[in-house]
Amino acid sequence: MALTHEGGVPVSRMILRCWVRPDRELPGRWVANCIDLDLWAVGKDHRDAQESLHDAIQGYLETVLETQEPTSIAELLQRRAPLRSRLAWHALRWRGGLFGPRDGPPTGAGSYEDVLPFRLAIA
Repeated sequence: MALTHEGGVPVSRMILRCWVRPDRELPGRWVANCIDLDLWAVGKDHRDAQESLHDAIQGYLETVLETQEPTSIAELLQRRAPLRSRLAWHALRWRGGLFGPRDGPPTGAGSYEDVLPFRLAIA
């Protein structure tokens, strides 16, 4: 299904800002967040959490674009996470740019270095 909406940027060209980190409450589980749509997902590792988030985003976008209230589509596509989450994402991006990328996958130890910001392109 092609994801597009009238009067705005085609959804197929959206690049969303996201991050993934170990869950602080349940060891062995990872959480991922999309700050541009305020969506969350969980997984058994960082890749699984990212894939779950991608699936959640796809489902959300399909539902939004099938709405019977077309005037609400633009608002639903601009649903942002709270300021605290958005600032955290920018801090992570700044820190990564300052110190450079780490070698290897995250350790899962729950340290600050295990919070990975990433961009997700929706196709």
